[in-house]
Amino acid sequence: MAKTANSVNSRRMRVRVQVTTDMIAAFPSLFPTLATAEFLTIDAVMKNITGGGGTRAVTEEFVTGDSEGIVDVDPHVSRGENVIEVLYENGKGEYGTDDVDLYTLLYNLFYASTPLSLPVDYSIAGGAVGDELLSSDTDETFLTALNEPVGGVDATGRTRWSFSIRTPRWTPSVIT
Repeated sequence: MAKTANSVNSRRMRVRVQVTTDMIAAFPSLFPTLATAEFLTIDAVMKNITGGGGTRAVTEEFVTGDSEGIVDVDPHVSRGENVIEVLYENGKGEYGTDDVDLYTLLYNLFYASTPLSLPVDYSIAGGAVGDELLSSDTDETFLTALNEPVGGVDATGRTRWSFSIRTPRWTPSVIT
């Protein structure tokens, strides 16, 4: 089999989280000047995105009158959580129009009394024109876990933290 020139290196990955108008209304102190939704590109601190994937329940039933099972496929697809790991910026991250810190935004979102959607999109190939873009559901992508930055005396490298999201679907498109 011939090698492919179309494979990509994920080191150029582009990841964005969207600040929605609902977030702007819920956290006015974080967004003193922002009036419309915008994407915050977090490439500079992005480490990994893992998890997700869809599963579909398939059952197989056997009866005494036959040696082959009866296969039943559930039409519903269950999606797993995606874990996004980023570098910790000590509260000094500056993203978007109002220079919001990513951890501060997600902390407020996670502990909000009303759950708000956190749309995310990413391009493994880097986000250039012609690259594939995967976009989470705009209204039903929720922050399911927020892991504080941790470290220790024997830690090496930069301090990291992570957050998890769950979405019912990732929609592929091509960046134009």
